[in-house]
Amino acid sequence: MSDNRKRGEVLLKKNEDRRLLAGHRWVFSNEIQTFPEKEGAPLLVDIRSSSGRFLGTGIFNPHSLISVRLLEGRVSSLSSYLDEGIARSLAMRDELGRNEDEGVRLVHSEADGLPGLVVDRFGDYLSVQITTRAFEEFSREILDILSSRLHPRGIRIDRSLRARETEGLPVEEDRFEGEIPPEITVRIGGVSLRFSLREGQKTGLFLDQKDHVRALAPLLARFPGIGRILLLLEDGPA
Repeated sequence: MSDNRKRGEVLLKKNEDRRLLAGHRWVFSNEIQTFPEKEGAPLLVDIRSSSGRFLGTGIFNPHSLISVRLLEGRVSSLSSYLDEGIARSLAMRDELGRNEDEGVRLVHSEADGLPGLVVDRFGDYLSVQITTRAFEEFSREILDILSSRLHPRGIRIDRSLRARETEGLPVEEDRFEGEIPPEITVRIGGVSLRFSLREGQKTGLFLDQKDHVRALAPLLARFPGIGRILLLLEDGPA
């Protein structure tokens, strides 16, 4: 994807800079006084207050209520920003020791300065969600960056999320690259978990439950068969 598309500028209405100055990361369409033209709309825009003060650079979508999602710093090249941002996110997980488990969230959207991009690793496999217009246009480049840095055996690209509709992106069947078996097994918190990356919800496995898995590890070690019972209870009616 080329970075040659011209960048644009959005001018906020009077006093609508307060949320950004307080640390908020989104600009809503009803806060903007002057938009770029929708025809051939830029992916990158500079955000300015009503007085012309520079507030940051963001990715732009003229068709969404969330018109601008703020990036980190003054960005001149979205291609370079993605490469550096993904590298920074991966390095942070290394520093925090989060790579001890085979299941880990490597990129977490706005929290990593990469709005709309979520990347989970499950052993030798990746699951990727892209839910913003700008990053969708750079999806091939994102996948190439991840492949060159992580060398996965297979990648699931989750394109079935309803969140994509709010950005005007197609909601369709997931795509797959490389080799992804019907089921994979990963160790999290000392527990082996088997699941389907092809059929699983969202990115495949609920990584926010890792602390619960660790807490149950001694019980699972003592009573190996109880894991199947717990799974049935989880999948059963409330």
